Amino acid sequence: MADFEEKISHFFSELTEGNYSLAMTYWVYGVLGGFVWSVAIISIIQALSSEWSQDSIAILSSVLYLAMSAYFCAVYVGIWKSSDKYEGNRVWAILAKFVVVITAIPIAINLLKIWISII
Repeated sequence: MADFEEKISHFFSELTEGNYSLAMTYWVYGVLGGFVWSVAIISIIQALSSEWSQDSIAILSSVLYLAMSAYFCAVYVGIWKSSDKYEGNRVWAILAKFVVVITAIPIAINLLKIWISII
């Protein structure tokens, strides 16, 4: 178990330092990762929706959304830092940062809504 935790810690350290290529960080960890998170969350919620109460589903949805948001915070930092290190056409680095900003805003708004609903 400690070996797995070390690998996860190392992965997120490398990711948030921007040590993976911009293409890898954006397309694999951002786009493909987002697809995997979405499919997983939808599948889990649909599988449990007939067995669980609405309140329980709402809590589970919030917890899963928080986990996904934490993942994307790391991905967005990684994209940003990887963009700074990118040696190709600067347009790609600028566009990647632009996408980070426009996709982070709705996530921040939803996190604020979750936080407000808790207090």
